Amino acid sequence: MIILDVLFVAVLVVGLPTLAFLQLPLLKEHVIERSSAYAGSAAAICVMGAVAFLLGVGRWGAEDMGLIWPGLSLVAVWTGVLLTAGAAILGLFWLVGRFLAVDETPLLRQLLPKTGREKRAFAVLSLCAGVGEELAYRAYAVLAISAVVGSAWLALALACVPFGLVHVYQGPVGLVRTYILGLVLGASYLATGSLWPAMVVHTALDLLGGLVVGDRLLGPDPAGTDPAGTDPAGTDPAGTDPA
Repeated sequence: MIILDVLFVAVLVVGLPTLAFLQLPLLKEHVIERSSAYAGSAAAICVMGAVAFLLGVGRWGAEDMGLIWPGLSLVAVWTGVLLTAGAAILGLFWLVGRFLAVDETPLLRQLLPKTGREKRAFAVLSLCAGVGEELAYRAYAVLAISAVVGSAWLALALACVPFGLVHVYQGPVGLVRTYILGLVLGASYLATGSLWPAMVVHTALDLLGGLVVGDRLLGPDPAGTDPAGTDPAGTDPAGTDPA
């Protein structure tokens, strides 16, 4: 079991971020249908989440993984707190980007769903990311790293680094934004002992960013980066989502 833990942590901390960086040069030359990219990312995230669940529950138990239902009142309160904090962070980064004239990357713009079919596929991806990434990077990785460094809060800060790096397609601003969102989501897990609020809010923020406010916040595409409605393949090996 320990060998499997080491290998999986290596995948999360080194493998997926490295893959994300290696893919960047290729993404400018190869495009595929967005729905296919969503499906591929969703499948990868589901596998990642399943492995995190099996290894984590087997090693630490469902309670330490934050999977015991804590009651509706706790989930509702913390979901409200996290949604407010998450929306504030996204809004703040949008304002700072506008003030500094820093635009979002073309890859992020291209990944937003346009058609009804794409939006349905993106919704499925958002759910997969909300569950799978929280299981892997917020619960499992924090527990595994804290066993080495001796502090759950330090482990959270460290685990959010690779989580941010796998979103490198969003550029430096998006990387920092994702890191901070990861910290906020992880803080609720450590504070409450429950992963449920983080999973709910992660999913909700992805849906909000992809289906509701994404196009409005990005505005018109001056470069015409998506004339054919296509997208880069495999843009986010650990989840095509804002968080």
